[in-house]
Amino acid sequence: MSTEYGFPAIGEIAKELFSCAGFLPTKNDSLGLIRTETEKKSIQTRLRRLAQESSELRKNLDQLMELFKDLTRATTGSERVANAVHESIVDALEQYRDLVRNQISHLGKHETLRFLLLTSIPDRVILSYQKNALIFNVAATGYQFPNEPTWWLPSFSDDGVQWPLSKALNWIYETIETSQTRFHFPDHGLRENYRLKQNYENAWRWTSNLKFPSLTALLSNLDESLEAMRETTHDIHQRDVGPTLRSSFRTVLAIARFSTAAFRKIEKAYGKDVLFEVSETLRKQDRRLRRNHLWFAKRLKQKLIANNVRTPQAIDNAWSQKTQEFWRNRSGNLLAGAQQLAHLQQADALPSEKIPRFRIYIRLLGIHAAHSSIVNDAHARDIYPPETFLHALQVGSELKNRAQGLSQIEELENAVKSNGDDALSWIVEWAKATHFYRAERYSEAAAHFKNAFDLGKYSAGAHQYKLVNQYIEICAKNRNFEEFKKGIAWAKYLGFSTRLLRDQEETEENLKAVYDQLQIVVYPIL
Repeated sequence: MSTEYGFPAIGEIAKELFSCAGFLPTKNDSLGLIRTETEKKSIQTRLRRLAQESSELRKNLDQLMELFKDLTRATTGSERVANAVHESIVDALEQYRDLVRNQISHLGKHETLRFLLLTSIPDRVILSYQKNALIFNVAATGYQFPNEPTWWLPSFSDDGVQWPLSKALNWIYETIETSQTRFHFPDHGLRENYRLKQNYENAWRWTSNLKFPSLTALLSNLDESLEAMRETTHDIHQRDVGPTLRSSFRTVLAIARFSTAAFRKIEKAYGKDVLFEVSETLRKQDRRLRRNHLWFAKRLKQKLIANNVRTPQAIDNAWSQKTQEFWRNRSGNLLAGAQQLAHLQQADALPSEKIPRFRIYIRLLGIHAAHSSIVNDAHARDIYPPETFLHALQVGSELKNRAQGLSQIEELENAVKSNGDDALSWIVEWAKATHFYRAERYSEAAAHFKNAFDLGKYSAGAHQYKLVNQYIEICAKNRNFEEFKKGIAWAKYLGFSTRLLRDQEETEENLKAVYDQLQIVVYPIL
């Protein structure tokens, strides 16, 4: 089986989001919004097509993200939470697109994801959720959450891993001051009730890490248990949980189930050491960024009181506007600091000692970004491409522009194979494609452009801009309108500009006009 190189496709990420959230529809397992088998199959089909990149990409992704928001709202009972989650995902995906557009990967997909988990993903998760929780003023929900700020992360001890779902359930029992048994089956030992007994046994398995629930099973168990405690005639076990606290419990359980599912996948794929490192990075970065946000939130609250801002709409507007303003200023400062740091690095003016060096990073970037930069640099050094890869990339980039014959390209191809640099197969195919293009042998060029495009997607970095545009052009020259449209759609999906179309809408009329022009135009420099 051949290795897939580069970054995971955006559609694969979307499918994992639905899976970890428990939103992937299965038979007889609905959250209420997905009511029919037809709807369930439609969602499964859309997720599959998105992962395979076989249909309307951006439109399909946007629709799925809106559905994710709807399901989040239905689960948590909060528009604020749903918006904060949705915007956090959208923000993270845009950052991911930028990474894919600019960074070449010489690693297999499995190892590329490992690198991202140890570097950029933790910082993006922390920044996105903290920032959007402020923008949408999630605190105004009145929801309760566990006191420990990083309750949603695994905890580690000599006894093993305590997953977030177990912590969330135990927090719920503590919050209403009852035991696990009496929470799920308040009349246990006093009367028989198969359903409530089953709920208690399932919850025990979940907290003991013997079984992992679907989201529907988890929330149904919660609702039935709360109802049982309300209806019991035994005062000592009776609890009447109000709607806000009930929604708090649902939200905490949904978050805990998502994070537990995600971290279990990380452990299965990469082992406990990587799980621990990712978790600790998230824990420390959450604490570092939280300090900045606590200071910002405290000052904003003081200003709202001083300015007598009282209406809910005005308060929400202030949180949204001031948080975004805070991060625009912060981003400007980070950019300026990064430029100064780059200048010092180029001049070899940074101290060699670790602590003085780190202090300069903190002064220029702040502690959160400083830690991120240092960790990312350390991991990047560990996976730096071999010299053979860098040399082959340089040679291939030159050959695709001016190869004198196929023999030169075949020599590169043999070197790539013998050195184990198969991640560069796309540059070899691209060089062959441009060789036939210059000879105006467009039908022969098309097959190699197709191979180069498929191999270079999510791994060729900034080269993907020219590659996808040349693939689009060769599709037009070979009168393959369907593949032409797919190339356009993928470019827009990743945020690449396309020749002639640029920022115009992808209407049939505009696409046809570009299609006709590209059949005629010839670019002497590729």
